[in-house]
Amino acid sequence: MIAEKATKRDHWIEALKSLSSYGSLLPAQVELLGRVYDSLRNAQRKVAVFVAPPAAGKTHAICLLADYLSMSNAVAIVVPSNYLKKEFRDEFKNIRSKPRGIDVLSIFEFLRNSKEYDFVLVDESHNLKSFIELDVSVVRTITITAEDTASQDLEAVYLRLGRRFSAQQISYGSAAGILALLKGTRHAANLRPILRSPTSWMYFVYAWRDPLTFLLKAINTANLHGFKIPKKQLLLFSATPLSNEELQFYCGIEPSLIQRAMPVSPASSPAQTSSLYLSTRDQLNASQKLRIVRRLLRETRVRTLILLNNTNHVKDLATHLDKKRLVAASGPHMQRMKDFRQFMARKAAVLLTSSSVFWEGITIKGVRLLIISEPPFPRPPLLDLHRKQVTDGRPDIERRLEQGVGRIARRPEDRAVCILLFSVGKLLPRPSMYFTKRNLFKELPARIIVQRAVEYLRT
Repeated sequence: MIAEKATKRDHWIEALKSLSSYGSLLPAQVELLGRVYDSLRNAQRKVAVFVAPPAAGKTHAICLLADYLSMSNAVAIVVPSNYLKKEFRDEFKNIRSKPRGIDVLSIFEFLRNSKEYDFVLVDESHNLKSFIELDVSVVRTITITAEDTASQDLEAVYLRLGRRFSAQQISYGSAAGILALLKGTRHAANLRPILRSPTSWMYFVYAWRDPLTFLLKAINTANLHGFKIPKKQLLLFSATPLSNEELQFYCGIEPSLIQRAMPVSPASSPAQTSSLYLSTRDQLNASQKLRIVRRLLRETRVRTLILLNNTNHVKDLATHLDKKRLVAASGPHMQRMKDFRQFMARKAAVLLTSSSVFWEGITIKGVRLLIISEPPFPRPPLLDLHRKQVTDGRPDIERRLEQGVGRIARRPEDRAVCILLFSVGKLLPRPSMYFTKRNLFKELPARIIVQRAVEYLRT
């Protein structure tokens, strides 16, 4: 019986492979498709979760699945951003049957689409954490910066004793004090729905010192409603999936509806052997990091991605780098798209950005050098704060860092270098399997990193 099942699975995968214009599939793609086959055959639950590491070829595998399923079903692919919409549409050019009728939607578009589907495939599904935040009747977010007079009062409360970051759920009494500070300010219009019934909202505060920023998030519990489940099955794909509890909190998906496939082995991803991952054990200041970045750009002359934490850091670093190769992607979506096209049009350009879409999900072809100068800022999920867990944001940092590191070596033939200008070992004393089993990072003194990177990129 087991052999018969394996044979049917192999034939199914071969049928999908015949739809691919590449002629062959990566080991990780074959493993992922096998997991999906088992889920479709035993679809006793309406939601299936699949885990595959970055650079596993999920985009092409999802296109093959969508093409196969669309032969007799209504199918949608849901992604977190317009960048990934374009990536999927481009990837469909590598499907032999030239499929039609498959909707490729952002999460925002899917929420407002009344069409019913048999299957919905969600890529980068960890972004469903933001599902409830896309509906302004459910979540209101007020961003308070140093230019707001209220920032001084908030700093005294939420960043005491020089703290760099804090996040917590607060009581209505504490929230009322903040709302009073914001009345009559530029935030007043955004506050109106909250002020009409302030006690029906849950309140959360995030605070960062560099740059001084506060987020007040208010969730209207009366308006919470769940993510739309298709007629047959919802397939969720991610390298860093949400837990059952997270899916229930953010999307209203009950645990009884969820089945989880065994994760695709990290060893199936080409990144382990095709690229070099370096982290410095030294404690570097801003000037030292700038000197390393300048030297790397001067001596490598390859397409480079530099990931930073916020727009202010992007603007500051841009003033210290060679403008001839540099593209600083920030601002509104349309401007970032224009910046990205400019970057991709030049072989050895440098993309400097803090945008989440470049930290995760998107494939940037031809990137040979990735530099992450600081650990990602923590932003603990609302669920953790709602649990009233004391958190340092470490799981959130690790998830974002894993996504960022996955921007290179997305194909077997890629040879690239990822450099962290901080110690990953000190940052993650108990790292996930992604950073241990694959043994990605070599920790070296800072003075050796540039030499090792240049030698690797020249071979």
